[in-house]
This record gives sequence, C-alpha cells and structure tokens, in this order.
Amino acid sequence: MDNGAGRGLLLNCVAMLLQREIPMRCLPVIPLLLALTLSGTASADYDRGLVAYQRGDFSGAHQEWLAAAEQGVAQAQYRLADLYESGLGVQRDFLEASKWYRRAARQGHITSQHMVGLTYAYGLGVPRDMVEAYMWLDLAAASGDLNAGALRDSLARAMDPDQLADARKAAESWQPQQ
Repeated sequence: MDNGAGRGLLLNCVAMLLQREIPMRCLPVIPLLLALTLSGTASADYDRGLVAYQRGDFSGAHQEWLAAAEQGVAQAQYRLADLYESGLGVQRDFLEASKWYRRAARQGHITSQHMVGLTYAYGLGVPRDMVEAYMWLDLAAASGDLNAGALRDSLARAMDPDQLADARKAAESWQPQQ
C-alpha cells in the first residue's frame, strides 16, 4: 500500500471509529492508532513537564512527567527520578528515584544508566551491589559517558575477580527493553 493510500485508509478508519462503525478492513489499523495516540500524549506530557520545570513549577513538572513516565518515555522517567532524588516538588525519596532511573536505564537512557550505577554503588534506594553498579556504569561508559567509565574503573579496583567477571558478563549480555 502506498503512503497516500495508507494515509487515506487511516483517516477513513479514524472517522469510522469515532462513529463507532468499525469495518473489518480497519481492524489492522487499530494498534497503529493506539500507538500514535499514546505516543503523542506522552510526548505532550513530557513537553508540558519541561515547561513547568523551567518556570520553577516542580509539582506541575512532576505531574506531567509522571504521566509520560508511566507510558514508558525514558526521558520523562529520568526527569521524574531526578525530582525524587533532589526533592523538588516532591518529598525526597531515593527508593522512588532509583525505581524511575532503573526504568529509563533499561531502555538504554545513558544518564539513567550512570545514575543506576551510582545508586547501587552507594546503596541509595537499593541494596548496595558492586556487581550491579559496575554493570550499569560500564553500559553508560560504553555509550560515551566518560565519568561513568572513571567510576567503573574505581569500582573495579575494589572488587574481587569473581565479582568483576560477573559484572562484565552481565554488561556484555545486557539488552535494552521497551
């Protein structure tokens, strides 16, 4: 199907869905419509959160970023974690911060990977775990975060050979999730 025909089918299906008439030819388009709707909403939530943050309305930023973060927007998850870590607009909560940093990090968000490494290295909101800390810092370093690389190397000097081997193996086998 060419781009024009696909767009026409999409628009016709939207109109029919709004009228609660769903012909069989529209069924394959429904997942696409849902994805577009959710991604547009999540993006708008993130953008509104950024505007609120820049105005100093941290509570408003929290509200908008929470909506986007719950829809899987990694940048919103990172920003939300940062609010919890710093206590801006919310009660300071390292457990909640580490939860959102991990969600963004699992999607490959580099700064969140660095932050997850720090949370495990220092036991902020999670049990202290040098293997996890090394793995996350190694992932961030592999993506170009020089500070993460320096911290990873510092951790390596304090780890025993088995821990280091486990951490390297975990980093090598890691795959981003959505």
